[in-house]
Amino acid sequence: MNDILVKMVEEGLLDNQAAERVGALRAEGRPLDEALLAGSGLPEEELLRYLARELRVLYVDIEQCCPTKDFLSQFPARILLKHRLLPLEEHDGAVVVVTSKLFDIAAKNGPAYLIGSTEEMDLDRMLAFPSLAVTAGASTPDHSIDQVLAMLRGGGASLVVC
Repeated sequence: MNDILVKMVEEGLLDNQAAERVGALRAEGRPLDEALLAGSGLPEEELLRYLARELRVLYVDIEQCCPTKDFLSQFPARILLKHRLLPLEEHDGAVVVVTSKLFDIAAKNGPAYLIGSTEEMDLDRMLAFPSLAVTAGASTPDHSIDQVLAMLRGGGASLVVC
């Protein structure tokens, strides 16, 4: 990730002191995006647009997106807040999600699938990903969660249970 800092200095987005501040924050364990925001002096939108271009990810202006309250209510709020996630829409059985935390691996490793029961699982499609994060709402019965986990483990999935 030091390559990005070098490039930002070369392009005049950061001076050497700002790059050193960002480097010190990285040495403390802060993710690159957080270190850049805290140490660079750049406005968040400018920084995120730059990182999106450099990392070849889509920049989404969330002011232009309006997910409905009913759609958002399907997701555990604590997970959305913890990982700074915003589900935008469901498309072909996957949920399109945006985040401002580009370097939060749990937030960006693949599509999200919203299921109500094991009958709704497309196991082959889910197992195509190298790892899966599983979350459940507070009202989800334990036996339902156990069934989903058993099916995924039975298929050889590497799981992160949130």
